[in-house]
Amino acid sequence: MSATWSFNGKRCLVTGAARGIGKAIVAELHTQGAIVYGLSKNPENLKRLQEEFPGVITISVDLEDYEATKKAVEPIETLDVLINNAGIAELCDFFEITAESFDRVFNVNLKAAVLISQIVAKKMIERGTGGSILNMSSLQGFRPLPSSGIYPCTKAGLDMLTKVMAVELGPHKIRVNSLNPGVVDTDIIRLANCDNVCKTIQNVLQRTPTNMPAMPMRDIVNTALFLASDQASQLTGQRLANVGNWEFQWKKVPRIGKAIVAELHTQGAIVYGLSKNPENLKRLQEEFPGVITIPVDLENYEATKKAVEPIETLDVLINNAGVVEPCEFLEITEDSFNRVFNINLKAAVLISQIVAKKMIERGTGGSILNISSIAGYRPLPSSGIYPCTKAGLDMLTKVMAVELGPHKIRVNSLNPSVVQTGINNPANYPGGVFKPLQNILGRTPTNTSAMPMTDIVNTALFLASDQASQLTGQRLAVDGGYLAH
Repeated sequence: MSATWSFNGKRCLVTGAARGIGKAIVAELHTQGAIVYGLSKNPENLKRLQEEFPGVITISVDLEDYEATKKAVEPIETLDVLINNAGIAELCDFFEITAESFDRVFNVNLKAAVLISQIVAKKMIERGTGGSILNMSSLQGFRPLPSSGIYPCTKAGLDMLTKVMAVELGPHKIRVNSLNPGVVDTDIIRLANCDNVCKTIQNVLQRTPTNMPAMPMRDIVNTALFLASDQASQLTGQRLANVGNWEFQWKKVPRIGKAIVAELHTQGAIVYGLSKNPENLKRLQEEFPGVITIPVDLENYEATKKAVEPIETLDVLINNAGVVEPCEFLEITEDSFNRVFNINLKAAVLISQIVAKKMIERGTGGSILNISSIAGYRPLPSSGIYPCTKAGLDMLTKVMAVELGPHKIRVNSLNPSVVQTGINNPANYPGGVFKPLQNILGRTPTNTSAMPMTDIVNTALFLASDQASQLTGQRLAVDGGYLAH
């Protein structure tokens, strides 16, 4: 899959632009015709950056100096994209953290991000057309590594800043996300004291299912630009960890499924469409000639097994089937419990087992995407057992990612908010559950009543593609920032 987003003519500021991740992002933005501002402390590095990428506008400033940073950034005209990438680490044990080190690392990694984001966001608000801010964080925002000094605390702070900004800036059409890479081969690693770092990096490798000693720079760049682009217009308040010719098999074709089938068909993909309803599959095939359809009721375990086993080895599996039987907790019946779990989770286990075994035999890996829901994070009243199935699907994603990673099989889940599909039809919900759906809107910073189908499609295809080769075990919410509250 080639990148489908475009930054041609977009004004983008990248901090920490002269080396490592920042330089790689600048290079891709420059290739795509963006107007790039590159900010760094070192004039010599910036000079080399400008020689390598003519047209990049360089700004030399020490981000530890608050007033100098303010003076350097304020003259920049209104931007479309800000990428807060600058970061330093001063590695030491907890007892060796000094006041000077504390101030220095927090000033560069967090305080400067606050200041620059304030300046840029104010201008975006004045212009009135929104924008995108991406904070480059770290896996240490989730889980600290030994001898990292105060660095992990700055990244945890940056992740929370992402949520704060997403909630407050969302109404102004400004999206804010954070990207949390694992170990990347950059100066911050190469210049570190090996006694402090090498053993820790080996421990990270042992816990990395894809067995990659360092995250490929192309994955960091691809994910950063996707999050910053208009392709992800309802992704905000998220933190995402980075720890061609496609063949896709679909478990079911409701409206989300059909929308993705349409895009895949346009791109020339080989699509297997599996659904319970033969009439719907017939219409799908008429609309998209060449789609291979398989009618089967996923509630029937043996029938599902029989239908899926003959399919040749796939590159990608998307577990998209889902049913909801709305009712209050005290009204959940055994039949409803079994039916919803059988389709939403048990079938996903079975089909993933069949597909993954063939991927392993082929030896070239693959990608599995589980379409989940924000209900996997936060249930709504009168949703019956549905939220429990989605929470189970999210944990299944992690289980599969850990066990299948060594075989080069990635597994992620996509958790949309309200989408205009049949499953969210207010007529389906007794007892006024539609009111909680309206309450979601009240807590959605982007003020979007239903997630655009284009965002669901774009995000699903990105996660399933080779562009995200080190994204695995993740659950990504397309929710307009709802879960940031």
